[in-house]
Amino acid sequence: TENGTRAWSILFHSIPFKQGDRILISPTEYISNYISQKHLCEKLGVSLEIIPMEIDGTLSLSVLKKMIDDRVKAIFITHILKCTPLSRPKMV
Repeated sequence: TENGTRAWSILFHSIPFKQGDRILISPTEYISNYISQKHLCEKLGVSLEIIPMEIDGTLSLSVLKKMIDDRVKAIFITHILKCTPLSRPKMV
């Protein structure tokens, strides 16, 4: 593909979302990704939910674990942040 945004878009639009599905995102999601997610959610009745952050700027993994259920179709977490010097630790 031409770039990372295009590759992400191809992946995102290949997921068969349906009404009632949930998407979990980090609060620092890239705006171009967020716009695609928001548009799809409004069109299909999919829930877009933000994973909370801890006071130190890291994702709250304990809350994320509780958020995951059978309706979660995708979790998007930005690893390298453009807007801050932070980078997310590996979660796997």
